[in-house]
Amino acid sequence: MIITAFNPTTDGLEKTYLSQSYALNVTSVEVKNNQRLNLNDRLLLGDMGLSQSEIVTAGPPNANGTTLPISATLFSHPANTSVYDLQFDQVKFYRSTTGINGTYTMLAAVPLDVTSSDLQTQYDDEGAQSSYYYKVSMFNSLSMVESALSDPIPAITGWATGQVGYTIDQIYREISDPDEQQLSRDELFGFLNDVNDDLIANVSRPYNFLYTRIVLPRVAGANSLPFPTDSSGNQLMWKFDRLDYNFVDSTTSPITNDTYTVEILPIDYFRNRHSDNTNDATTQNDNIMEAALEYATKQFVYYPPSLTSSGAVFYLYYWAYFDRLSTEGQYFQTFTPHIYKLYVLAKYYRKRAIAEPSYLQLSDRYMSDYNSEKARYKQLDRIDQGTPRRFRNEDWVTRSYRQ
Repeated sequence: MIITAFNPTTDGLEKTYLSQSYALNVTSVEVKNNQRLNLNDRLLLGDMGLSQSEIVTAGPPNANGTTLPISATLFSHPANTSVYDLQFDQVKFYRSTTGINGTYTMLAAVPLDVTSSDLQTQYDDEGAQSSYYYKVSMFNSLSMVESALSDPIPAITGWATGQVGYTIDQIYREISDPDEQQLSRDELFGFLNDVNDDLIANVSRPYNFLYTRIVLPRVAGANSLPFPTDSSGNQLMWKFDRLDYNFVDSTTSPITNDTYTVEILPIDYFRNRHSDNTNDATTQNDNIMEAALEYATKQFVYYPPSLTSSGAVFYLYYWAYFDRLSTEGQYFQTFTPHIYKLYVLAKYYRKRAIAEPSYLQLSDRYMSDYNSEKARYKQLDRIDQGTPRRFRNEDWVTRSYRQ
């Protein structure tokens, strides 16, 4: 089985250019500026995906600001060839033989295939089985820096229908752009996230498929809970629903074990009502009574302050923002991926219409279909209340009329 990793983009990397042309097997070059390059940096000579691009290792840059010792080149390079200071020069491939949540063991560290026209680095696992899963990471063989592992990639079957990678593959096949020359992967991910932003901005009530719950602990002496955030500190809560609390008092007989919804007050009323919400022994109690949302500090404030610590006692129910889409292994949170495909195709053909106006009509058709799909989302988002046997009230009276 061939496992594919997409090469990291060169956008945003430190970049300079060759000042003159060079034949193969040179060990020193003159660049237009070497001041941000360092000993043992891995440098890409040429742009990613060209047949004679290659990676070399930098020696100590010369103090004149231009001369740069490098490891011997394999190809010749013309003047003004791009020189990128790479963050990673290898791809590491990992495999789990014990399921998606099993232990992932490294199979190989493969040099970045910078000459691949489809901007991919591949590894062939000849012993692959349908039950295996794979992950990849980017690695710098000199600094030993490694990126986070990718999402799990299932063997043989490839991406599942609801995964981002499946829809991306469909889109590239539909527009006949397997080498990603007309539509870059970064641009495509941008379009996918545009859909999420559009769905959030153009709805009056939150979507039920974004409804979720998290469990929070109680900390002795505390009188606040932070709003939920992701690992980067971004807010996860789009719309608040309710805050439930589990109160346990083992001193009573029988033991008190109640879960109830905390009353939420307007923040100004809460401040006036509990102006002295201090953390001292005279006010602390584990029977939480009231709370308010403090948007300025992005936290819940509650009364009274907690007397003791305990895990998993606050239950926060809320509607989340969409997850930012950045990897092929993520799952779409909407009903189907179809709405994303419509939007990407509309934007793609709109871009092509700049050079070929005949594509404008096709772009408009896809955008119209996208807007129709978006308008249907709130109707599709309705949750049925049980399974009724009949659609009529219990006290209705039926009369029949005959001639």
